[in-house]
Amino acid sequence: MPLPYEPLAVTDAVAALDHLSMQDRLDQGGFTAEELDLLNPLLATSCSAPCSDGALTAIMRWFSLPGWDFGLTLDAVGIYGLRTASLVEALATDSRSEVRLSTPVAAIEQRDQRVTVTARDGQAFLARP
Repeated sequence: MPLPYEPLAVTDAVAALDHLSMQDRLDQGGFTAEELDLLNPLLATSCSAPCSDGALTAIMRWFSLPGWDFGLTLDAVGIYGLRTASLVEALATDSRSEVRLSTPVAAIEQRDQRVTVTARDGQAFLARP
C-alpha cells in the first residue's frame, strides 16, 4: 500500500488483494506452528476479529501508516489510557488466579489443553482450564 492515507489511489493493487483475509495470507506464509501461535493473536487483536474475518488490506494499512515499521505499529495500536499496572490488576482479579510476583519463568509448555509454566527455581505450575 504505497499511499496509506489514500488507499483508493491504487485501486487495481487494492482489488488484487481485497478478497484475501489475514488468515489466507498466514496460510500462504509457510510459518511454523509456533510462529502462527504468536502471529494469530497479534493480528486478530489488531482487527478485533479472528484472522479469517480480518481483511488483509486492513492490516496492511495498519502497518503502512507508520512506515512499515513493526515497532511503531505496536506503539500506535498498543497505547491505551489504562496504566499497565491497572491492566494487570484487572486481569488478575477477573481470572481469580494465583499471582506469583518475582518468579522468573524458565519455560512454558503447552500440550493439548494443558499449559505448564516452570519457574527458574524448578517449581511447576499447571494452568487450569
